[in-house]
Amino acid sequence: MDGRIWFPKAQGLVMIDPNHLAANLVPPQIHVDVARANGQDLTKSGRAVARPGKGELEFHYVGLSFVAPEKIQYRIKLDGYDKQWVTVGTRRSAFYTNLKPGQYDFHVQACNEDGIWSNADTHFAVMLQPHYYQTGWFYLAIGLLAAGALAGAYRWRVKHLQLRQKRLQETNDLLEVKVGKRTAELAREIDRRQRAQVEIEAQKVSLEKEIEERKRMERVIERTHQELMIASRHAGQAEVATNVLHNVGNVLNSVNVSANVLSDRLRRPYADNLAKAVGLVREHQADLARFLTEDRRGQALLPYLEQLASQLDRERNELLSEVNSLGDNVHHITEIVATQQSIATTSVVMEQISLAETVECALKMQLSSFDRHSIALEREFEDLPPIVADRHKLLQILVNLLSNAKNACEEAARSDKKIVVRIKALGRDQVAVAIEDNGIGIPPGNLTRIFAHGFTTRTSGHGFGLHSSALAAKEMNGSLTAHSEGLGQGAVFTLELPCEVGFRHAGHAEPVMV
Repeated sequence: MDGRIWFPKAQGLVMIDPNHLAANLVPPQIHVDVARANGQDLTKSGRAVARPGKGELEFHYVGLSFVAPEKIQYRIKLDGYDKQWVTVGTRRSAFYTNLKPGQYDFHVQACNEDGIWSNADTHFAVMLQPHYYQTGWFYLAIGLLAAGALAGAYRWRVKHLQLRQKRLQETNDLLEVKVGKRTAELAREIDRRQRAQVEIEAQKVSLEKEIEERKRMERVIERTHQELMIASRHAGQAEVATNVLHNVGNVLNSVNVSANVLSDRLRRPYADNLAKAVGLVREHQADLARFLTEDRRGQALLPYLEQLASQLDRERNELLSEVNSLGDNVHHITEIVATQQSIATTSVVMEQISLAETVECALKMQLSSFDRHSIALEREFEDLPPIVADRHKLLQILVNLLSNAKNACEEAARSDKKIVVRIKALGRDQVAVAIEDNGIGIPPGNLTRIFAHGFTTRTSGHGFGLHSSALAAKEMNGSLTAHSEGLGQGAVFTLELPCEVGFRHAGHAEPVMV
C-alpha cells in the first residue's frame, strides 16, 4: 500500500497520489461588485465623480476561483489615503469615512489557498467633489471680503486720525493760552511739592517696611507649602490605612460571625447534662445493673448517652469547620496587611489559581452572615481552566462585592432576599465573575461615580471598598463594572479578568512576579 487512490472510469483508471498533489498556481480574478460614495452608487466609466458629502467611500469586491474560494485572502489600498497595502483576510468589503475632497484610486489584490497573489490589482478611481465652502473660489471670495474690510477699516482709521489731529491742534492753542496762567500757579505748586517730598520720604520708609514684611510673608508661604507637602504625603498614607481598615473590616465581619457561632455552641449545656448522667451512675453504682434494667431513669440513660455522643460528634465537626473558617479569615487579614505594607513596590505575586475555589473561599467567609440574614445563595459556575492572578487581591475584591450585595439586600427589606454568583468565560481571553442581588439597586446618576474615591450612599459607609476593588482589578489587567436598572431593581457587579496566560500554562503553579 503506497497511499495512492485509484478510480475506475469509462475511459480507464484514474490515479491520485496525495504525496504529489500540484499547487494551485492560478491567482483569483478580482471584480469590484459595488462602489458607493456618500451612499450613492458609482459606475465605473473612466473616473467616477461623487457629489459633495461626508467623505464616505464603500467598496464590495470578490475574488473568483473554483478551488477553495472560501480561502481567498485579500489586501487593499486606497491611493490618496493608505500609504501601504492593508491585509484584510477574507473580508470582501472596505469602508472609508471622513475623507477629504480629491482624487482617490481603490486597489485590491487576492491570493488563492496556496498563497499565490494576483500579479495585477483591480482598481476603481473616484473623484470626491468638494462642498462650495471647500473650493478655491470660496476662499478667494473670503479673502476679497477680508481685504475690503481691512481697506474700509484703514480709511475709517485715517479719517479718525485726521479728526483727532484737528482736535489736538485746537487743544494745543487752548493750552498755550493757559500756559501763562499755569506758570503763576507753578511757583505755588513747587512749594507744595516740596512739602509733598517730605511726605514721600515718609512713605518710602513705610514702603521699605512693607517690602520687608512681604519678604517675611513669602518665607512663611514657603514654609506653609512644605508643611502642605508633608500633609499630602500623610494623607496618602491615611488612604492606604483606610483601605487596610476597610478590607480587614469586611473580613472581621465574618470573624465576628464565626466567633459568635463558636460562643453560642460552647454555651450549650451538654457538659452539665453529662455531669448529671455521671451523677446518676455514681448514685446507683452499687446496684448499677438493676438501675439500668429496671429503673425508668436508668433505662433512658443509655439511649440518652448515645444521642448525646452523636450530638457532640456533630457539634465537634461544626466547630472544627467554624475554626477552619476563622483560620482562613485570619490568614486573609494577614495577607491584606502584608499586601498594603508592600504597596510602595510595583511587584504583584501572580499565581495559577482555580477561580471557582477562590470564589468558594470568599463565599465561605460570608455564608454565616447570609444565613443569619436569611439570604438565599445561588451558584452558576462554568467549568473553566485555572487562571493566573493575585489570589489575595481577588479575594479582597470578592469579599467587598459579597458584603455590598448582602447590605443591599438588607436595605431592600424583601422577604425573598437572594444573591446569585456566576462564573463564565468571555471568549478565549477573558473570564468573568458576576455577583447579582435583588436588593435596593443603584440610581442611574450614581452608576458613573460609584467607583469614585470616598463616594458612598450608606450613612455608615466611607466609600473606599469599591474604589480599592476597582484599583485592584486594574492592577491585575482586569476591570470592575456595575449595572442596575434603578432603585428597587437590584444590581450586578461584574469582575472581568484575563485568562490567556492560564490557558497557555495549565499545570504549572509557580508564582509569576510582574
